[in-house]
Amino acid sequence: MAMLGRSPKNMSSTYQVKLNGDTIAETLLETADPPMGVVSGKLNFSITECPYSFFKKYCEAHSVTVNQTEEEFGLIDTQNIKGLKVFNPEGVEITDVSGSSICGFQDDGYEITILGVPYPFYEEEFPDHVDAYDKKFSESP
Repeated sequence: MAMLGRSPKNMSSTYQVKLNGDTIAETLLETADPPMGVVSGKLNFSITECPYSFFKKYCEAHSVTVNQTEEEFGLIDTQNIKGLKVFNPEGVEITDVSGSSICGFQDDGYEITILGVPYPFYEEEFPDHVDAYDKKFSESP
C-alpha cells in the first residue's frame, strides 16, 4: 500500500492505539527491526483501569492467547489481539500486519509490538528506523 505524497515520518510521531474502535493509548513506536517488518513502543494509556486488569479481562473475554501472566507483578504477555489497531498521525491504519500484541509489567510499563508490517509501507511510514538500520551496516569500523 503505497502512500505517495506524504511527508516523511520521524521517530517522534505519535500513533493512536485503538481496541475495538476505542482509543486506549498512544505510542511513539520508538523501536524497530526493519528487516522483519517489526515496530514496537511503550504505551501511554488513556484508560483509567489498571492496564494489567484491562488486558487480562479482554483476553479472557475474547479468547486471546496469553503466553504469560503474573498478577503479583502485573505481568502480561499476549499473542495477537485481533481488535488492536494502530493509526498514524494522519489517521491511516497500519494494516496487513501479521499481528499486534501487548507485553509488560505494571511497574515498568507496557509495550505494543506490531509484526509483519509490509514493504513498501514500512519504509514510507518508518524511514528513520530504516535509515538507522542501514547506517549500522554502512559505517566503517
